[in-house]
Amino acid sequence: PWAIFFQIQLESEVSKHLKVISQSYASSIQGQKVAVFYAIAGQKMIKVDDLCAMFDGIRCVNLGHVGGEADSSTLQAIHTFCHRNPGMRVAHISTGEGYKDKASYERGRISRIRATQAVTRHCSL
Repeated sequence: PWAIFFQIQLESEVSKHLKVISQSYASSIQGQKVAVFYAIAGQKMIKVDDLCAMFDGIRCVNLGHVGGEADSSTLQAIHTFCHRNPGMRVAHISTGEGYKDKASYERGRISRIRATQAVTRHCSL
């Protein structure tokens, strides 16, 4: 079983990511939907449930709204989930992060991977 944790900051990215998830191997298994846990970051309220309903093979769970752009609440949700569901496969997606250059992006990407690994020791990435 798979679970995806998705912190949404840019509305324009949501459909693209949900489409990729819905076309993945995990969502093609009969009788099993990929759980997509999402939190909306920032000021804007995005109607994700309407978008989720457009795709087969996924089940969306709203984690609520978080202020700012920090992934800390999403990482906490992953940590809690992994303790309650050891052995699950987990992925973490975060959209909308602005980087000035490729080096900044790469440093941010590596720190997000390390942070996700740190909170998912009971789950597989």
